[in-house]
Amino acid sequence: EAVTGRHNKLMDSAAGKIGGTFHKAPRKGLLRITEKLALTAGDDNWKPPRVCDVVRGAIECESFTTMASAVRLFRDLDTKLSVTGETGGLEEAICIVRAKNRFGTPTSGGWADIMVNFYFEDDEGVHICEVQLVHTQLYTVRKQMGTHKTYSVFRAALELLEMLGLDPE
Repeated sequence: EAVTGRHNKLMDSAAGKIGGTFHKAPRKGLLRITEKLALTAGDDNWKPPRVCDVVRGAIECESFTTMASAVRLFRDLDTKLSVTGETGGLEEAICIVRAKNRFGTPTSGGWADIMVNFYFEDDEGVHICEVQLVHTQLYTVRKQMGTHKTYSVFRAALELLEMLGLDPE
């Protein structure tokens, strides 16, 4: 709750700067948080830092060029990673802690996006947030064809099989 409003404001502004559309997501629920903690293999099992997307959202991008613009913008909002310092007037400073290109390696459910985890540089609580950069065509499939709802039904089973080192196929 400490950073939800701030996250949503920054993501909405960032989406406007790059020509995307920001979609707020509800905070991750307690059941899903517990699943993520319990179904993590190895030394990270039950480690709270594993949950880094309680506050989250997606920026829908009509093209990969728009996605690349978003990646550059977030990089330049991180003072340690900034290359050009071009932030389009956005003044929030963030610290990126992880990024995944899931176009190269989609999730076990076939989802592909660019995911960025970050926290606000001046946030003493270091609340890690997430933004997914999603292509419009994939976002349409996810929202209008019910694929995300279907995936969420069998996700825990997939994660359990992966944790045990078994092939989900």
